[in-house]
Amino acid sequence: LSNNTNQNLNNAYRSFIFDNPIEDEDDDMLDYTSSAHTLAENIKSIDVKHSCSIGLIAPWGMGKTSYLNILSKCFDKESFIVLRFNPRHSISSDNIQADFFNLLFSTLAQYDSRFNSSLKDYLKAINIVAENNLIDKILNKSKIWDKWVEKNEVNDAIKHINKRIIVFIDDFDRLLREEIIEVFKLIDGNASFTNLIFISAYDKEYVNKII
Repeated sequence: LSNNTNQNLNNAYRSFIFDNPIEDEDDDMLDYTSSAHTLAENIKSIDVKHSCSIGLIAPWGMGKTSYLNILSKCFDKESFIVLRFNPRHSISSDNIQADFFNLLFSTLAQYDSRFNSSLKDYLKAINIVAENNLIDKILNKSKIWDKWVEKNEVNDAIKHINKRIIVFIDDFDRLLREEIIEVFKLIDGNASFTNLIFISAYDKEYVNKII
């Protein structure tokens, strides 16, 4: 390539605007930090006897992930357990709920060993088990699993941890219809545990259109 061509390519490269979310407040050029801290303080004041869901609504490209990154660092580790869950990383929509519960229960098991056994029991109760797992099939047939009993046991265990759990769900508006529905099932049903707050960011028009 000639020198002129190289120079033109370099100039073009410098004009690119990269769509990479920021990680720290120091890189906040859109002044999201103040808003994120205010929202965090409001969240801390919520009396979470049940599950709570908060949606951050904005079109694509408005910096939702950057906002979530700043917001996630506003919660101290003494009082909160912060989880980041991205449904896009699941192999298929059928795996989304199982992947979420594996993340949630494996994290909580570090604080209370009861979550090691609660995971399988609860997943059996809500019929989220591996189809090719013969042992689970046999266990399911030999015992009647009561979803509400198992869920109450999980709630009791979460209360004993004495920390609020914040779950950030990103890329919600980049999912397929079936994947979005699985996330809704988590937020509004199967994962609506005590002291658990879901925070998701999405383009409302896109979500409404695809479902």
